Amino acid sequence: MYVVSASLSSFSQQILQYRTPVTVTDALEYLQDLACKTQLLALYQKVFPQEWEASEIPLDRRTFDSIYCDKEIEFLQLVNEQLFAIELWEEFETTTSREYEIPILPKTNDWWYEDLEDLEDCDQFLLSLLGFGYDLEVWEQKFGFTPERLPRANTIDLERFQYLCAGQAHPLCYLSDAISLIDKSTGCIWCDVSTEVCESLPWTYENIMFLAEQWKIANSYWDKAAALGEWIESDVAHRKAAFELWNCATE
Repeated sequence: MYVVSASLSSFSQQILQYRTPVTVTDALEYLQDLACKTQLLALYQKVFPQEWEASEIPLDRRTFDSIYCDKEIEFLQLVNEQLFAIELWEEFETTTSREYEIPILPKTNDWWYEDLEDLEDCDQFLLSLLGFGYDLEVWEQKFGFTPERLPRANTIDLERFQYLCAGQAHPLCYLSDAISLIDKSTGCIWCDVSTEVCESLPWTYENIMFLAEQWKIANSYWDKAAALGEWIESDVAHRKAAFELWNCATE
């Protein structure tokens, strides 16, 4: 019975592909859907020519209750696996509405929506350096030492700070990169996007290549921040060194 039901569902999807639009709205939606499908399949051929040639999936086959055909889903999976993460791409197997542009969403929750205590210890420390975390009265308890004073973020010479960081040993040299992740000033679209501003780009070859390159940059930032985080959390002396580096960049 399940096999029969599944077959009927698949057959009904095939029939719906060839229904004739009877209203202007239906016609426009049909043409928009067809244009997007054509664009994605053309991009599949251009971005992954070898995979396109090797694929045995027919152009119009639909085995999922989705507005996307199997060939489009195969392309989206390749993008997700080889170029950059597509948010919730697996839902394309069940969705009834198209993403007419590439969604660019933050990969983690924005820190200002989180309780400070729920963040990683390193993030708590970096936010405190920036003046968005703990007051000095609790630094001893939280970080193991208490500075005489904490310079305000707007008194830091950022160019000097970056220069000083570049001269440090691994992984303290990543301190400026980690802070730019916190305040979303990396210049990398995947790192700087926030939940407050929805970003997207049209499905074009140029945009796919741009986002793929940006994804590599983002992963470099995330790897550096992870290495610094482990180092800062492992020893109070490391936290003191990070603070002193930050303090040395005051104007």
